[in-house]
Amino acid sequence: MPSALNEKISKIISIVRESIPDAPVFNFGATSIPTVKQEDDPKKYRLQSFFAAKLSPQSRDGVTFATCRRIFYTFEPFTIEKLAEATEEDFRKILIDAKHGFTKTHAQQIVASIKTMVEDFEGDLPKTREGMMTLKGVGPKVANLLMQLCWSEKHMVVDTHCVRVGQRIGLHSCKTAEKAMDYFQDNVDPDLFEDISVSLIAVGQTVCKSQNPQCTECPIRELCNFGKNRVQKKNEEVVPKKKPRREE
Repeated sequence: MPSALNEKISKIISIVRESIPDAPVFNFGATSIPTVKQEDDPKKYRLQSFFAAKLSPQSRDGVTFATCRRIFYTFEPFTIEKLAEATEEDFRKILIDAKHGFTKTHAQQIVASIKTMVEDFEGDLPKTREGMMTLKGVGPKVANLLMQLCWSEKHMVVDTHCVRVGQRIGLHSCKTAEKAMDYFQDNVDPDLFEDISVSLIAVGQTVCKSQNPQCTECPIRELCNFGKNRVQKKNEEVVPKKKPRREE
């Protein structure tokens, strides 16, 4: 594995954790959503993690957090047996009340996934990535996140923030999340997967927006050619041009 890449990633992780501690992903991300610790109630933790991961794509962390907590407190006791009694309409109402998007699709997929867990996996989350992707609506990104959360396996989770920010700071040149995920998996130390994923997301959520990135405020600008070039160009634009001297 290229040591220079891992060294750069380690620097990014250290700087971001210290500089942007209030980023939504650090406070409302998937690891913050379960109400129980894994060691205290492993099965309940995995089941809650399923909702945290399943409802995270195309949703803001704060909305996902609130939606999941609403689901957890609606179904008591929070068990696979209790959830299996719920209908699509039950979940759809909760999602609507929580102002979460794609309510009909999510409700259908949640009910179908719970049915698969009961029938094929003894009422629990699958123990393999391939098994995770047999759950309705679970693709590579969510499967990787679930394997990371539920079974402590090292998989790279890549979303649009990771693609955009990773490109700009020169970690990769991939144009899709799937290709970026494969690149990280092949070239980065697995021990860095989780931290670099949330670090790139944190930067993308706060300063490195898709439109009008705030490069002057970015804590990792010195490690980013895109940011340094953009700031330099901006500084050159504000320097007043000297008027040519008139010949006598």
